Amino acid sequence: MTGKIILNNVLQSGMDHLIKISLKECEMDKVLFEHDVIEQFIKTWTYTRKVSDDFLQAIPEDKWTFSHSSKYSTFAKQFRHVTCVYGVYIEGFLNQKVDFGKKHSHYSGPLEKAAIQENLRLKDRQFIQAMNVLKEKGIGSFKLDFFGVNMTFTEYTHILVQHECLHMGIWSTMADAAGFEVPKSWKSDWGFN
Repeated sequence: MTGKIILNNVLQSGMDHLIKISLKECEMDKVLFEHDVIEQFIKTWTYTRKVSDDFLQAIPEDKWTFSHSSKYSTFAKQFRHVTCVYGVYIEGFLNQKVDFGKKHSHYSGPLEKAAIQENLRLKDRQFIQAMNVLKEKGIGSFKLDFFGVNMTFTEYTHILVQHECLHMGIWSTMADAAGFEVPKSWKSDWGFN
């Protein structure tokens, strides 16, 4: 009987060990998956920001304060808006809530193209820092309050891209009305003529 008890203890100990290994592997898989989701978004957002920056650089200086309609802000004011909102979005990743009432605290500089470009580059660096924080914390329990809607990490990332793309549509129409061409990347990547 003693041999049977020892064998059962060995088998139970082995099963406990296998369960611990299996749970540890599942946890590692979860972390790797979350890192992969974050990395995929970093790639998507980096591309989105690149083509926005390409457009910003393509705006002729004499068109910087142009708007094609009294219903729309000038290029200068739209890009100021983009950098302000970008700050709100980054803060949202870190605090899991958005506060658009504070959006103007994210950029109070002049409406000059170079100053706004520099602020957007600063925000790009802050974005990467925020993503690194999320890699450490994990995104499995990420929930963000977006105007009363609880969003997961992935749902929130869609908001950022959609907002930027909404502006891109406006900018392309404004460029046409102002008589200048969209950047080369917009032509090659999206088929603009």
